[in-house]
Amino acid sequence: MVKIDLLNKKNCFISGAAGSLGKSFVKKFVQEGCNLFLTDVNSKKLAELKEETKSITDKNIKISYESGDLEIDDEVENILKKARAVLGDFDILVNCAGIVYIEPFTKTSISKFDKIFNINIRATYLLSINLSRDMIKKGWGRIINIGSTTAYRSLRDMPLYSATKHAVLGLSKAMNLELLDSNVRVYVVNPGALKSEMAKDTIDKMDDDWETFIDPDEVAEYVIYTIKYDENMINEDIRLNRVKERFS
Repeated sequence: MVKIDLLNKKNCFISGAAGSLGKSFVKKFVQEGCNLFLTDVNSKKLAELKEETKSITDKNIKISYESGDLEIDDEVENILKKARAVLGDFDILVNCAGIVYIEPFTKTSISKFDKIFNINIRATYLLSINLSRDMIKKGWGRIINIGSTTAYRSLRDMPLYSATKHAVLGLSKAMNLELLDSNVRVYVVNPGALKSEMAKDTIDKMDDDWETFIDPDEVAEYVIYTIKYDENMINEDIRLNRVKERFS
């Protein structure tokens, strides 16, 4: 059964917070009464998001942020240091940071390979390995890793993105098997195409129908509802398809 106030006053860390799906998670977690620490590469967008978020709630919650490049270990360390200085230990982690390249396999490069794996999977690992220690100590936690339906069905012209999302799926399932013993649940969320800024930048290359894309708010609302189950049931692998799937 869903526990309505389960997330109230929990400390939540969100990477990729200034992206479309990240923003949706920020808004929804604020409504749950969570304290938030946000990170993204864009400091200006984080500042704007903090002010926007404060204006939609009258709850006494803390909202802090630190920008940084998740490819750079020193910057990741600085982000985590700032997060702990502000909120201490964390109960919830949302690994939402991600990038995409849309191009044929034969046009890819090792530099793009390294960058997309660093952002989409290595950063997920780094943040999870650090913040899961808090949750293990507390005996309770939630880790939400954002994957993609390309983890099940690779798409033409998206070989590197598909590969990273296969990796996110595998890592998340292995994490869940291990961390459940400490009452820490790991969810991998695999949505179809979202109405996001990232998708807007690539819609022409994708030859797809924007109107069929999924609203990020709907994804965040569904996921947060799901993680409030706290008994003997877990939906660890959340696959969210479009009603009208272009690439079926």
